[in-house]
Amino acid sequence: MWPFNKEEKKDRPKYYYELLPNYVFADSNKSSFATIIKKEVNDIEEDENVEWVWVEGYKGFDKNLKCQDFQYEVGKKYVHDSKVKLCKSGFHFCLKLEDVFGYYSIEPEKKNKYCKVKGFVKKEDRNSYGYNSYDATGIHYNNKLVAKEIEILQELSVEDIFPFMVDYYPWVENIEDYKYLFLEEKDYKVFAKNKISSLIESFGFNNSYSLILASRIFKIETIEKQKETLEMIKALCSEDLSKDMLVYLIEDKFK
Repeated sequence: MWPFNKEEKKDRPKYYYELLPNYVFADSNKSSFATIIKKEVNDIEEDENVEWVWVEGYKGFDKNLKCQDFQYEVGKKYVHDSKVKLCKSGFHFCLKLEDVFGYYSIEPEKKNKYCKVKGFVKKEDRNSYGYNSYDATGIHYNNKLVAKEIEILQELSVEDIFPFMVDYYPWVENIEDYKYLFLEEKDYKVFAKNKISSLIESFGFNNSYSLILASRIFKIETIEKQKETLEMIKALCSEDLSKDMLVYLIEDKFK
């Protein structure tokens, strides 16, 4: 831990230490680092010899296509007229769409939007993407870039976003499910329980008992175990058992 409060300038040291030349490494357990140099904290200018490159990636926005209160438009290009610094100034975006969701949630109720973009970034930053890096505050995983120019190429569609939805909402199994949640602003828990309940009803149980079972199954820790439980119930229903015996055996599984 650094012995100063980064939020208060008076408590900050005059210098900080940085890797030269911005080396990165995949193994965060390394005990030795590259050469370290001392730099001024408050007034570090961008190296004129830094190589810049255009790269394509993805950027998240709120429902109005704003990011940090700055309004963007699809098809427009924007230029930052001063030096850029990660998490401080410039236009931020990610190379991988799934990384964007850590900054702009994929939750349907958030109504966030996502766009394909092209950014003008430092080549060394592009090359360090996806690796751990070391700076004055410790070890960081690099999953975003900062650009001094950015072009908003196109807004992503529901079909573009859907493949990533199952990681967050495993009972969203097709585009229709996603549109139902996203466009009609439905609650995922209610949606999932109703979907489980419908499956149980298809085994021959009435709506009331199916809803009770669905609530219990949804509380099971993982989607895999939830589906295993449903398969177990389905298997019991395929046997020549009375409804009373079926209910007894199912209830016994939840004890």
